[in-house]
Amino acid sequence: MSLKVRTPAFYLPSYSLTSDVLSFIRCGLQYRYQGVGKIPSTRPFQLWFGEFIHGVMEAGYREYRASVIAGSPDPPPWGPLRIIRLGKQVERALSDRKIFPNNRTIRTLGFLRAVKGINDLAPHLFPLIAQAEVPLSTTRIMLPIPHHYQTKRTTAYELTGRIDVITSVTLNDPAHTSNMLVQYILGTLNQEVAQGRVRKLPQDFEVIIDYKGSRRPAITTGRVGATDYWKIYGWQLRTYAHIRDHQPGSLPVLLGVVIYLNELFPTWGDLKQLRDDIRDRITDVIPTPGSDDWRIIQMREPSRKSPIRKKNREISWDFRMRRALRLEPVYETQVLEAMTRFDRYVRAIEVCRSKETLWGSILSAWPKNTSDRDTCTACDYQTFCPRYRSGLTSPTLPFV
Repeated sequence: MSLKVRTPAFYLPSYSLTSDVLSFIRCGLQYRYQGVGKIPSTRPFQLWFGEFIHGVMEAGYREYRASVIAGSPDPPPWGPLRIIRLGKQVERALSDRKIFPNNRTIRTLGFLRAVKGINDLAPHLFPLIAQAEVPLSTTRIMLPIPHHYQTKRTTAYELTGRIDVITSVTLNDPAHTSNMLVQYILGTLNQEVAQGRVRKLPQDFEVIIDYKGSRRPAITTGRVGATDYWKIYGWQLRTYAHIRDHQPGSLPVLLGVVIYLNELFPTWGDLKQLRDDIRDRITDVIPTPGSDDWRIIQMREPSRKSPIRKKNREISWDFRMRRALRLEPVYETQVLEAMTRFDRYVRAIEVCRSKETLWGSILSAWPKNTSDRDTCTACDYQTFCPRYRSGLTSPTLPFV
């Protein structure tokens, strides 16, 4: 006697903002193999970098929180050996998941940036954290899929995400009057009030913070067809704010913050890109012309044995912080635009899945994006990608 499997009463696909939607935006074909097909990358250094920095920041906060609960608060800055110990714990956890840095240079840079993140940023951030690693989930109506691509019936989908940090800010709290992050946050919000975009600040509110293991992107790509990460990360922040606003027990979310952790310790390659962005006028945070920061950024990369090789580590704390922090006030109209954008990307993924089912071809069904050189360089599928240009040059290793 054969038993039949009961078919589900309904099909509700689930999409993560980062591992699904943002990966699809970065490159549809790469997402198909790694995200849908679950084929591990042989060169996951971008993944390792992001996971490592996130992990060290979270481990550092847990250690700080434990000291507060024990009645003897021990905030950063901490000694390098203590942070390296945290980094090695995170590194072992990543190796268990088969996620490794490509070489010693990448690993060294990861640890150097972890030290900077804990000692430069965490003293201001950790005391403000109300919750860390907060899961998000909401159900959205699926945009109509063209009739000829409807291979399964679905009217909705689940959108998931995870907020790295939620801070709870109380106006006029004397404990935070000298906190750099609070000063930046209140300065931005007071400016919004002065310009009439916000009527009045509530006494208590929330700020959501998302870490990015990358440099501050250009505010415009300047190239047709290039992925606009500035807009995409802004949409992500506002989507997180919308979902968080509807969670029980949450306070009003007035601001979203992206922290570009690479800016805390820029390599010479990062400085060259910043120099190009300044020349092309596509970045919003630049040093004062003639300042020490300006002179360092305008320098060409010294040789490895040069006595000024470590000049990139002398960029001022204030400038690095202004480059690292991106503060985005949350408005309802912008939230609706962000949610609509992600609805469209989810529909695009569903259409690609249907095309593959109908056509029987992965390469024809999924879009390819060769606008991001680093993504293509780290991709395992460039050898048969129809759009990959063999003339693409590999990026220079980020020597520290």
